[in-house]
Amino acid sequence: MDFDDLLFLLRRLLRERPDVRDRLASQFRYVLVDEYQDTNALQADVVRDLSSAHGNVLVVGRDLHDVREMEQLDAIVPISDADAADFRRLGCTRPMHVVPCSVIARDVPPVDSRTAGFIGSLDFRPNQDAVRWILDELWPRVTAQEPDARLSIAGSAPPEWLRRRGIGPVDSAEELMRGVAVFLAPLFAGGGMRIKVLEAMAMGRAVVATTLGAGGIDCPHLVIADDVASFADAVVRLLRDREEAARMGAAARAYVAERYDGASVARGLLRFYQSLQSAKQ
Repeated sequence: MDFDDLLFLLRRLLRERPDVRDRLASQFRYVLVDEYQDTNALQADVVRDLSSAHGNVLVVGRDLHDVREMEQLDAIVPISDADAADFRRLGCTRPMHVVPCSVIARDVPPVDSRTAGFIGSLDFRPNQDAVRWILDELWPRVTAQEPDARLSIAGSAPPEWLRRRGIGPVDSAEELMRGVAVFLAPLFAGGGMRIKVLEAMAMGRAVVATTLGAGGIDCPHLVIADDVASFADAVVRLLRDREEAARMGAAARAYVAERYDGASVARGLLRFYQSLQSAKQ
């Protein structure tokens, strides 16, 4: 067990045991966070829970220093609208243009399957936490409602505890996603964009995700569920209603083709560069 494990397990304890959270929160009248600029979403959750009784949080960091450094740049290219909004909130005034990750929309027919799936780098702690949650909390609820449901999980560099459960790499991530009717993205920590979610939508697959699992992706054609009951209900509904899953996947594919196509993203970035050049002349 390392430091990341301690953070994940502490957050799980605080979320699953409100009595423990309330008892710990009552012991800390003030919470001080140093080097706040390095705080990630997982650590922020722990701070929020430990300060829930009084709400007295003092943070110390270098946001203003970082903004001063950013103000020396000609322009900033964030990966998501949320990142751009954060930079603006901190006082950054430099020209910005959001350049999301891009994918290629593929002509993949709907699959006649009752399989849900997850794939990702399994040396990434949030993905490990997601797989643990799928296996221990989500899937028992799904199979209780839909006994014929099947689960497919794979990823690179799995830790030993996942290898013991038969989870590891596959020859082709694309083939795995071709075989699933519903793609799962239950992430509870991390930032940036979820490339596998974009790829699943680009292949016309229905997606059920947590808010963080769909982080950085602006698409109305997927299901957001942040608790296990609603997540399980959404998965079961889509596995049972293959027409709805196909409609959602087709709409997501069309949306991704329009918003996240590589050529379109590149053209937008080129126009931004050209506007910077024109402003200097």
